[in-house]
Amino acid sequence: MTKSENIEFLYNQIPNKGELLKVLSKEFNRTINTLRHHWFSKYAGFAVPELAEDRTIDIMQKLVNQENEKASKIQVTAEKL
Repeated sequence: MTKSENIEFLYNQIPNKGELLKVLSKEFNRTINTLRHHWFSKYAGFAVPELAEDRTIDIMQKLVNQENEKASKIQVTAEKL
């Protein structure tokens, strides 16, 4: 899997895209619109700049893991009911 494919896969796993865009906006000093329309556009082919790919993947993986942990806690709570 290429880095671009990995980024696209992870992007589709993140339910709260706004949170991702805010974190990346601060990390790379880019506007949310730049990220949305240039980096994460299906039409642009998820064109994250090469120098930002590794850090972007790292951040996305952390967000996916956080979401998975939240879902696990909710499931455990529901099972107790």
